[in-house]
Formats: sequence, C-alpha cells, structure tokens
Amino acid sequence: MTVAALFAFGAIAGCGAAAPDTAARATVRFEITPDSARVYTEDRFVGSARVLAAQPPSFRTGARQITITADGYFPVDLDLDLDPGTTNVRVSMRPVPP
Repeated sequence: MTVAALFAFGAIAGCGAAAPDTAARATVRFEITPDSARVYTEDRFVGSARVLAAQPPSFRTGARQITITADGYFPVDLDLDLDPGTTNVRVSMRPVPP
C-alpha cells in the first residue's frame, strides 16, 4: 500500500513537468539608426541596436509590440505579427529638434 501511494504521488508530480518549448520561433533582424538605440518588447529590454544587429533575437510567433528608444530621438513603436522564419526591421529614428 505504501509503495502504491508513493508511485501514485510520483506519477502525479511528473504531470507538472515543463514540456519542451516547441512553439514556432521567428528571428528578427534589426537594422536601426542610431545603433545606440535600445529595443524593448512588451516593456522588457531586448538589447541595444548594435548588439541585436550582430546577434538577431528570436521570439515566439504572433503579435509583438516593439518599442525603440534613443537619447535625442523620438521613440518608435511597432506592432509586428511575426511568422516563423526571419523578419527584417529597418528603422531610421527621427532626431528631436533642438
């Protein structure tokens, strides 16, 4: 009886194990001017434009909100619907007038 109870507990505990992430992924290649810009998605920092140009990030497919900011430039907000594969994003930010 004790063995059966332990076995049942182990089987139930095993049901909560995290499944491998098999969701489709989308790679985003950023080309942003200035390269000092900072990229955020859903208010989380992704990286600087310079780093992301060298190492394109991947995201789960679907709708993503991207915000690009840089000191002395107007922010850029993008609503992307990412499909599996590679998406190219090219942005030239507009400077704030003096």
